[in-house]
Amino acid sequence: MYFKFKPQTDFSLQSPQEFLTEKAIQRRNREGIQADSLDLPVSAKYLDEVGGIAEYVLFASKWINAAVLVADGAGISAIEALPFVEKVELVGIGFLAYPGARIQPEKKYLSEPGESQIEYSGAGIG
Repeated sequence: MYFKFKPQTDFSLQSPQEFLTEKAIQRRNREGIQADSLDLPVSAKYLDEVGGIAEYVLFASKWINAAVLVADGAGISAIEALPFVEKVELVGIGFLAYPGARIQPEKKYLSEPGESQIEYSGAGIG
């Protein structure tokens, strides 16, 4: 699910050390890149509200201002109705993850020597 906005009461662009690692700040200083709204974390208020509706909040992405949730049909409808939700995209329909589960990358080899790609599967979940 994607959020429309990125309001912040906990963090400020004037204090990037509160939400960026020291390594990220050093890289940005070296490259002359200022922190911007894409760097701010997803709103904790939003995550708390959708977390109260969804069965689980599996992951949140600050760069795309979104979260991956596990919810039933009624939960999806309730989340879609929230004023700060841009859209809900259904993925993994019928999949129920355990709390704390993460999808593990597996390296798969292509037919050409030296070529490889990362694919994701449900291996290791549970």
